Amino acid sequence: MHRLLTGKSEALEGLTKAREGMGTAELREAQALARELADRYVTRAPELGAEEAEAETHRVLERRHEVEEARRTEAEAAARKAEGQRRKEVEKMRRRSEVELARRKAEEERRAERAEAERRREEEERDRRERMAREQQRLEQERKAIFARALEEYIGAIQASVAEHWRRPTGVPTGLACTVNVLQDDSGRVLRVEIIESSGNIAFDRSVEQALRAASPLPRPWRRAVFDREVLFLFRPRG
Repeated sequence: MHRLLTGKSEALEGLTKAREGMGTAELREAQALARELADRYVTRAPELGAEEAEAETHRVLERRHEVEEARRTEAEAAARKAEGQRRKEVEKMRRRSEVELARRKAEEERRAERAEAERRREEEERDRRERMAREQQRLEQERKAIFARALEEYIGAIQASVAEHWRRPTGVPTGLACTVNVLQDDSGRVLRVEIIESSGNIAFDRSVEQALRAASPLPRPWRRAVFDREVLFLFRPRG
């Protein structure tokens, strides 16, 4: 009988210790095992000997151990499942982060390519405009040079024509010159002669006026752009 009471006390003591780490469902199951153990001791006490009571206690404790082991295995499986789920979520987040980083990198590369293309386009446009400006400047300089040469040749032709018709007055010294302004019509016919800067010799100045009128119509320029109805030139005869 003492053994039976001891077994019952052990069952109750095991229940008390088990309460510390059990949840509600585990506690209820442990309580049921304890009650079962206590009932067996009470109901079968008259029938059981000491050895049988001890064996019965051992079987009950083994069953409790099996239940606890199953529950621990189940808890470990649930923990492994939760850990696996957590790792899946972590991996999912990692992959999502990698995809986002790749997307951002690709977008940055596209922006950089567009910026580089725009920079090159602007540079090419700037180079094109500079080339055009240089070409226009060259053409303008060339046009001015052609115009200046044509004007020089035109004035030279007028001077040569006047020189052909000029006769040095008696007593007029050499080395004289005067600046003359000539008004002509579109055909080169002389309409007016004006001495702008006199040679200082009236006879020489008048001889130049006579030569200009005698040379009418004046030569036409080979380049129409240099023609002007008013022509200003210096007349300095040779010799």
